[in-house]
Amino acid sequence: MLVRSQDVATYVYHQAADIGIVGLDVLEEHPLKVVKLMNLNIGKCRVVVGAARRWRD
Repeated sequence: MLVRSQDVATYVYHQAADIGIVGLDVLEEHPLKVVKLMNLNIGKCRVVVGAARRWRD
């Protein structure tokens, strides 16, 4: 089954799927309470912001 990441928790909650893989951000923002079984340690990211020293608004 291939669904939007925002819908994974809904499918699992209503037992339309036995298990789902989704980013933690989706689970934290979703109103339904589902069990986080494990962290797969994939999809890490780092945000870096750079600007010139003399940058003006």
